[in-house]
Amino acid sequence: REVLHDGGLAVPVQWVGPKGAADDSLILYFHGGAYVFGSPRTHRAMVARLAVNAGMPACLPDYRKAPENVFPAAVDDALAVYRAVLAAGTAPERIILGGDSAGGGLVLALLGEICAQGLAQPAATFAFSPLTDLTCSGESLHTNADADVVLPAARIRELHDVYLGGADPRDPRASPLFADFTGAGPVWLTVGD
Repeated sequence: REVLHDGGLAVPVQWVGPKGAADDSLILYFHGGAYVFGSPRTHRAMVARLAVNAGMPACLPDYRKAPENVFPAAVDDALAVYRAVLAAGTAPERIILGGDSAGGGLVLALLGEICAQGLAQPAATFAFSPLTDLTCSGESLHTNADADVVLPAARIRELHDVYLGGADPRDPRASPLFADFTGAGPVWLTVGD
């Protein structure tokens, strides 16, 4: 376990997969858990397998979660880790961003912030079933309500309210569906049906 620092923020991280030099490629992976649960430990085995298959190390940030730390704490932590990895000497074109569920939404929110702030772009981004719309306005939320075995649709707004802490769900850092990704590199999304 290590702590990455950027400005006044210190974010604990775990590394998995093959060892590499600071300037080697890496996967920066954000775990799911509705912004209220989950950790690098819950996703360590899955991401280690991904890292080994990709032949590069993966960094799993332990970003702050609600209800103790409401929005935008998780986004601030994600941005701090990205900046810290860059400051440590990893070239942006050697960084792949990834995440699942809320972590997928977080990685897309991070990509939106990278674009908005004019930071160096990562090589690519991927997200497994990303949570992209905290307004809960999409038709698929209702049409697929019976298909989600992990998080019942009826509980989604409750968990999001805990995370948002009164913030506007249309903020692109909360709902990357509303972000401007002009200039972003390739993005690969996968979802169930």
